Amino acid sequence: MKFSAAFITAALYVVSVSAHELPSRYAGQRRGNQFVTGPCQQDSDCQQGCCAFNTGKCAGPAVAQTRDGGCGHGSPAPNCNVAAALKLSDCAPGAVNGDLSSPAIQSAAAFVAKLDNIPFTPTAPAAAPPAPPASNNAGGGGTPTVAALAAGQSALGFVTSACATDSDCQQGCCAFNTGKCAGPAIAQTRDGGCGHSSPAPNCNVAKALGLNECAAGAVNGNLQDPKIQAAAAFVSILDNIPFTPSAGSAAAAPPPAAAAPPASNNAAGGTKSVSALAASQSPLGFVTSTCATDSDCQQGCCAFNTGKCAGPAIAQTRDGGCGHSSPAPNCNVAKALGLNECAAGAVNGNLQDPKIQAAAAFVSILDNIPFTPA
Repeated sequence: MKFSAAFITAALYVVSVSAHELPSRYAGQRRGNQFVTGPCQQDSDCQQGCCAFNTGKCAGPAVAQTRDGGCGHGSPAPNCNVAAALKLSDCAPGAVNGDLSSPAIQSAAAFVAKLDNIPFTPTAPAAAPPAPPASNNAGGGGTPTVAALAAGQSALGFVTSACATDSDCQQGCCAFNTGKCAGPAIAQTRDGGCGHSSPAPNCNVAKALGLNECAAGAVNGNLQDPKIQAAAAFVSILDNIPFTPSAGSAAAAPPPAAAAPPASNNAAGGTKSVSALAASQSPLGFVTSTCATDSDCQQGCCAFNTGKCAGPAIAQTRDGGCGHSSPAPNCNVAKALGLNECAAGAVNGNLQDPKIQAAAAFVSILDNIPFTPA
């Protein structure tokens, strides 16, 4: 089974940002801002172009085919438009696809291609010029590159981590109502804005990125503040949103590296919570990072054929499995998550191994897959 790794903008939830190429002239045109599990009425409400047919919640366009009856909630029949545009083979029974060259489908496919490292070539000319490159190296007054600004954020709290202030979070948003790290855009409509522990909410990072929706009562600070600029840079890479740093951000020292959240144990039998297990994966390699072994990667999968970090499910069908540098591939993390597809010749280890459990926990949060730690 192929699945989409998305989280969260706002998901998103990833971390260890690298200055990898953001692949598509279409990705900047996507209409929806909702991330996985966000409520939706139609595919165009969702970042990944898939409003699950059975649930009315945003979903990965591949996993929705096998779990949610396809995409296309609100339509007479489901579709697998984005999955088909990405040349993924599984479609839900009864799926009826539209014009795969439409800008909405193409932009969603470009977004997913970047997110999950899936090869994708647009099939229609872009309606708008390409987004500006993610770095500003023209020498204008010492303005740092987007990648340089973003780098310091990777050690901070990921989405759903407990936080006291915005500066505790990778995406620069500690949700006002919940005290948990959140995507800076979705927090405006779902969580009362950002700025937990402040007298009033804010939409600082969203505004710095040129996004217009702010929570009621939001009071913004100085958008050239180095911390806001760094968070905006991180989100711009994560969600392929064009962003040009302000010159004032050059004076910023990198944010201090925050320690991983303490591993809290549940009361029953000392079994760690999913979030506590997942926390240790945050500093590891992001998808497409070079790796030698599975333990180098956030998602616990160093693709067998490529030696690059990959999603543990898609690696089974695209990359010969996980386990680069081992005599045989494995599908350890996929199996720990209850996913059934394994690469040919896969030989699994002990699924209760702490490293496998931690990676499975990370992926379960990233892709909203149910998981109970062993």
